[in-house]
Amino acid sequence: GEGSGMGTTLTGFWQSLPGGPLVIFHVGDSRLYRYRNGELAVLTRDQTVYQQALEAGVSGDFPPRNLLLQAIGPTATVAPDVKAGMPRPGDVYLLCSDGLYGNTPHAAIENALAGAHAQSLEQCCHDLIALAKTHGSRDNITAVLALVEH
Repeated sequence: GEGSGMGTTLTGFWQSLPGGPLVIFHVGDSRLYRYRNGELAVLTRDQTVYQQALEAGVSGDFPPRNLLLQAIGPTATVAPDVKAGMPRPGDVYLLCSDGLYGNTPHAAIENALAGAHAQSLEQCCHDLIALAKTHGSRDNITAVLALVEH
């Protein structure tokens, strides 16, 4: 029927105890980034046919970037990527959709997050969305920031 085969991505993290590890879970092509000591790191792996081809060393024509290997909804089961990491005070975590990172250079996102400590996280999210639009994003854009205080 209508909407058949439609699905959604899910990327997130949780911390069960203060000072404990973050548990990161991920399905699809939304991303979790960590900004630490001036460097931006991608903590998730895009679950796309494109990423799979890239990692396999395929040459020539690549598949479209938006073909997901799995999503929540189209099938009865899903196997999320799950891993843990230790947060540090001052870390900034960015959860975002491909509308943010798809056209925006990694260095531009990194530079935008450099100001996250000096301004509100809400303003930094607005700046990231404006940045993605400046770089030509026509997709929906989601950005959520979290700052580790202690």
